[in-house]
Amino acid sequence: MNPAYLLDTGWIVRHLRGIQAYTDNLLKLGSEQVAISILSLAELYEGVFRAREPQTAEQALLAFISVRRFCQ
Repeated sequence: MNPAYLLDTGWIVRHLRGIQAYTDNLLKLGSEQVAISILSLAELYEGVFRAREPQTAEQALLAFISVRRFCQ
């Protein structure tokens, strides 16, 4: 796997919040072309722990990561 794009935390958050333009761009790029850093993952988990519904937030994050398998 040799991704061409490193996603920033903001892009992932906007996708997870359902902002369609970000989701569309991610789908257009494809999972093989994108990666996230361990720092972004840590920031995303910080958001999970601060969420009103942490379990729901964590499930969404895990689904995002597992479907795409692009944690670098």
